[in-house]
Order: sequence, then C-alpha cells, then structure tokens
Amino acid sequence: MTKSDFHLAEYSALRDEILEKSRFIDQSWRLMIIAVAGILAWVLSTGQNAEAPIRIAAAWLPAAISFFFLWHRKENIQAIRRLAEYIQKLEERFAEHGLGWERRLPVDELQSQPSTYRSTSLLMRVTVGFTVLFATLETLRAISPSLIPF
Repeated sequence: MTKSDFHLAEYSALRDEILEKSRFIDQSWRLMIIAVAGILAWVLSTGQNAEAPIRIAAAWLPAAISFFFLWHRKENIQAIRRLAEYIQKLEERFAEHGLGWERRLPVDELQSQPSTYRSTSLLMRVTVGFTVLFATLETLRAISPSLIPF
C-alpha cells in the first residue's frame, strides 16, 4: 500500500464516520421524543396510581433521558468537527486546489442559513426544560397532592 492509497482509505473512512454520526444526530431527536412521550404517557395515566417514590422516579426519567440525548448530540457534533478538521488537513496536503469533499463556508454565512442541527438543538433544549418542569410539578404532587390540585 502506498502512502497515497493509505491517505485515500483513511479519508474515505473518516468521511463515512462523519456521515454515520450525522445520521445518528438526525435520528436521535426522534428517539428522544418517542421515549419521553411514552414515559410521560405512563406517568400521566397508570403512574398516577403508583406510590410516591415510583411516581417521582418515573417523573424524572424523561428529564434524564432528554438531557442524555442532548449531551450525546453535542458530543457527536464535536466529534464531527474534529474529523472534519482532520479531513481538511488531508485535503490541503493531498488534494488539488478547489477539490475536496467538504464545502467550507464563512461562519457568518453558516449562521444565516437554515439548519436542521440548530432546530433540533432548540427542540431538544425545550424538551429538557419541559420535562424538568413536569418532573418538578409531579414531585410536588406526589409529596403533597393538595399543594397542586390538578
């Protein structure tokens, strides 16, 4: 294997890894919503008849799940950035000028464009906030039902 063949194979593997992480980021918010909605549905229906410690634990589970998915998304985005920087170095060293897999836009232009990543990030953060508020109210209801009558 020549040096050039090695770098081409590495470039291809890194590109595939970026695409895989991007697909996971795209799927993760859907998985989060399904998991959170399922647990919230149980807490609001069957969980109301459970004992207080179980209700409290179940109420905080969606918050923990949504926080985990938000954190995992952030970690994947950081990994993609590191891989992209390395690919950029490979391109600068081995590719002809103007050729390469990545399209590099100035930061100002990137921030002005619509982004699935920004919208899913907002959705995930709102979900974390909602589930923490929900868990807090459910905890208060479990501890003192007369405090929050609904």
